[in-house]
Amino acid sequence: MSFNRARDPRSGHTNPAYYRDIASIEARDSHTVVIRLRQPNQDFLFNLARPDSVIGPKGRVEEQRTQPVGTGPFRFVSWERGVGVRLERFDGYYEPGLPYLDRVFFRFLPDPNAQIAALKAGDIDVIGLGLSPENALLVQRDSNLRLVVGTTTTEITVGMNNARPPFNDPRVRRAIQHAVDKKELIQGVMLGFGTPIGSHRSPAESCYVDLSGFYSYDPAKARALLQEAGYGAGNPLRFTFTLAAPYPYERRLGEAIAAKLQAVGVQAQLEVVEWATWLSRVFRGADYQMTIIGHSEPNDIGIYSNPSYYFRYNSQKFRDLYARYIRNPDPKQACESMKELQRLLAEDAVNLWVMNSPYLAAMRREVAGWWQNQPTPSLNLTRVYWNR
Repeated sequence: MSFNRARDPRSGHTNPAYYRDIASIEARDSHTVVIRLRQPNQDFLFNLARPDSVIGPKGRVEEQRTQPVGTGPFRFVSWERGVGVRLERFDGYYEPGLPYLDRVFFRFLPDPNAQIAALKAGDIDVIGLGLSPENALLVQRDSNLRLVVGTTTTEITVGMNNARPPFNDPRVRRAIQHAVDKKELIQGVMLGFGTPIGSHRSPAESCYVDLSGFYSYDPAKARALLQEAGYGAGNPLRFTFTLAAPYPYERRLGEAIAAKLQAVGVQAQLEVVEWATWLSRVFRGADYQMTIIGHSEPNDIGIYSNPSYYFRYNSQKFRDLYARYIRNPDPKQACESMKELQRLLAEDAVNLWVMNSPYLAAMRREVAGWWQNQPTPSLNLTRVYWNR
């Protein structure tokens, strides 16, 4: 059974922890499954809605990678490596009349300039992922096209290694917060596309607390905190700021942040590394001082309860509070704990959370029904149709 495999840490499943609290699974009939938990888990229903919980056909675990079979609105036709994926309407979809489209072709076009050129030429109908802010402005000025701006669960996060100097000192981490003007970064680098945040949760998620103003932009306060931590004109704060090569906007934000830090006497040496290096050295090995990346997975504040996670944040208070949240069967009480978790991260200045990235998509004016807000990263075409 899919859930038995998912909760088995030996199965190779991506996130067996999502299903760790399952005590038993019983199939009552062809349409009813009863899952019993060992203890309350506030996130269990949410985790059942993740892509990790998709139920595949028995005995086809490996085949699903290249020849997927499911019960969604579209049926897999072919995968052309490096080119795209073809789908067609699945007549057995559980919602009568859906989907509206007969067929879909997802093309792989990683170059933003190639994307916009293909859209303007009519070679493609939608840019569903990877639309740059510059191209978003071009779309706004084209009467034949339409720009969709929606919500995501992505927190652009300046990660600080809490277990390594200089960021094992909370005064330094708080100084970084005061030294950076988030609104200026969003306007200058992202051309206004983005929402300032102050903790590890996005505005579209439940129980969100707006902590974007928790630390005011105050260079004088930043200098005072640095001086208190032992860094001044004769002994400036120096560290390495590691940027991941594949992400141009995180890189540009990193460069802008380094410039703002320089204005308060901080010398951030920029280092650009390939993605494989970032994963092995920063994410897995925590061999870094500062980095920047987008955390797009929804409802993932629990990563801070793991002291081995690459931020190396080790707080028993946070772990106790997270346990209170996750084990509370009362949604209202759990929500209050979630708000406390966000405030605690902000108080401890664990990281610098720059902004929540918007969902940007561009399409021909005739395309309707596009999924605007993204509670989880997805290209959902179930209700998309041509408005002609």
